[in-house]
Amino acid sequence: MIFVQEDMYLLNHACKVAHYKDGSFYFTDIAKVEKEFSVRVNIKIDLGNEEDRFIFMENDIEPILCYISPFGEVFAEYNEEDNTFSFISNDKKYLCYDYRSSGDESLFSFSRDSISLWEKFMLLDEALLDKVAVSLSKSWVSRRNGNLYAGSEIYFGSPFLMSIGPFDIDFRRQKIEDFGEFQLRAFVDSWKVELFSLYNPLIYITAYSSKSVMDQLSICIKSLRKFGDFSGKIVVMTDSNIEHIRTLCDELPFSRLQVDNKYPKDFVGYVSSKFSIINEEMYKEYQPIMYLDPDIVFDRPVEPMLVEATASGKICAALEDFHRLKTHPAIGAGLIQLDHIEVSSYAAGYNGGTIIIPNTKNGVVKDFFDIARRTITNIGKSYGRGFNVWVDQEVINYLSYKIYNVDTSCISKYAKYVSNDPETLRDVSGFVHFWGHTSEQKYEKMSEYFQKLEKIYLNQ
Repeated sequence: MIFVQEDMYLLNHACKVAHYKDGSFYFTDIAKVEKEFSVRVNIKIDLGNEEDRFIFMENDIEPILCYISPFGEVFAEYNEEDNTFSFISNDKKYLCYDYRSSGDESLFSFSRDSISLWEKFMLLDEALLDKVAVSLSKSWVSRRNGNLYAGSEIYFGSPFLMSIGPFDIDFRRQKIEDFGEFQLRAFVDSWKVELFSLYNPLIYITAYSSKSVMDQLSICIKSLRKFGDFSGKIVVMTDSNIEHIRTLCDELPFSRLQVDNKYPKDFVGYVSSKFSIINEEMYKEYQPIMYLDPDIVFDRPVEPMLVEATASGKICAALEDFHRLKTHPAIGAGLIQLDHIEVSSYAAGYNGGTIIIPNTKNGVVKDFFDIARRTITNIGKSYGRGFNVWVDQEVINYLSYKIYNVDTSCISKYAKYVSNDPETLRDVSGFVHFWGHTSEQKYEKMSEYFQKLEKIYLNQ
């Protein structure tokens, strides 16, 4: 770590940033920094690599001259044991933040003869400060306990603590690379590594051309909003325009609904278009991302399923435990047999109509979607475009068994297939996928189920 001559922010033991305005000092939370009034430290020091210094017992770092506005030139002492700095004036007094003081200059002054917690500070550059502030504006799922924590539930306190739920993170041990776009890595109680995954969900649905498919889409989105309690962003991958989709789904102009226009020409294109989201801008900032076929009705809040999938960090899909990979063509049996792969007679496949991925920048996701597209293309060119009747679902099951490990443990318990006849909310699990019927029959059955759910929820 090298601090070049630049403006560093000064953080006290309560994780508040020092400011100076109109002759007075004050401190704010990291998310509320007023950069134009913040106290700045100009320092040039080469700390090298912290881990190398510890492992190879390298020499201590000598005090170095620095400049703190508005104090002027002082000496900085690096405290190796906890990655903090202490500052000493020419008359040998240490800079102290005394939280017991009432707001005058004794709150923050060179007034102490020795170093304790109050005389220790952290230096943050602007890049790290901004990354932390962004993290506080988002929600996170603990990979350990699976709980969801909003940014407003992240607190800072003494001694140099960043707390997320029950996890007290030692902020002194954090580095800029720990605050990732999709993952927050933290050292709890100084050394216990914990991971938190970004929770900013997006749901996308493919729906093309026919009136019955569009009618299915309408019920799917209405159920997501009404019974799935989902207020987040929904993208419809379609050949229709946004005005038509909004009207169809009773979505207001300011709702979080968007279209991703694609123009496939046949069934292969319809069902394979789901893999075309990689590198598209509208999907890049979201995690998790859930794909849906339009013939699905949600009957419970979707958040628990999305949170559980986020905590897994994997590609997730719903198991079809009534179909066997070895014998059922729709889940890849034909491809598995053509490739002479030995499969257990008990191995089940999964349904391609509900897939949850971490994000579109994830290396495994990008590889999986890319190989799926290439395999569909290569099979079509080798055997003919209509060779695979179930196209995408056959290929992803084949690839999952041979190369990738798709998680079916997370969301399978939320899924029911074909039909469901609930009497109370105890009889619904999450969603029902109405496959196995003609397109028109699907819409009829979905409509009947939606109306039944309305009555059940009304009577609760």
